[in-house]
Amino acid sequence: MRKLLVPIFCILSIAVSAYASDCLDVRAADFGSCRPGEERVYLQGACTKLYEVENTYCSPVNSTPYCINLRALDVGPCAYGQKRIYVQGKCNRAYEIEHTYCAKR
Repeated sequence: MRKLLVPIFCILSIAVSAYASDCLDVRAADFGSCRPGEERVYLQGACTKLYEVENTYCSPVNSTPYCINLRALDVGPCAYGQKRIYVQGKCNRAYEIEHTYCAKR
């Protein structure tokens, strides 16, 4: 019985820790392709393993990024227990961001 409980506990611990950090396993995730001239950017954020990311988005390759003006942006509220994360990325003005998303922090 004890031999059965140890693997179950390990699986539950991994599942809970992945849920708590809101991380995606890039080895198992199936991301869509980006538009021509864009590349996928992976944000590790609060994730601790190299194969995990907190979020991902498409951004222009080797060019000026598409920056969003925060002064004119209307973003919805995040779900309970999450807060909005703003990614400045390659944007160089304090009021501009390249991407925004909700995460557990």
